[in-house]
Amino acid sequence: MLKTLIKQNYKAGLIGGALYAAWALWQNWHAGMSQAMVSATTQFVLSFSLAILFMAYMRWLFDRGASALSKFLHVFLGTNVAALVYLISIHKLMGTPAILLTIAPNMSMALVLPVVFYFQAQRAAKSSDEVLQ
Repeated sequence: MLKTLIKQNYKAGLIGGALYAAWALWQNWHAGMSQAMVSATTQFVLSFSLAILFMAYMRWLFDRGASALSKFLHVFLGTNVAALVYLISIHKLMGTPAILLTIAPNMSMALVLPVVFYFQAQRAAKSSDEVLQ
């Protein structure tokens, strides 16, 4: 399953990782090149792994919901809480000086992506229900 996820999402992971790493480098440059590079590398790894694993996580959360509203809340809140905890924890562990500024682009995408995923998953679920009838 992980191999399939990587195959499906590695391009988004590489592009997102590179963009967010550049942002992290810029936002943490004031702390010195060494710390800025650690922050950028950390952000690249985090962004890449989020792109790969969170698609499966969103699917899992979507499948846990019983109604349309609970599916939306599971996907939106579950993904954002997990991303926020994951990003802040690892950056804090790695010593990133400007954590909130560093993760701001990730979190803005984390607000949009679950909504897009939810509507696509709902549409796919309705289509499969119509085919079965």
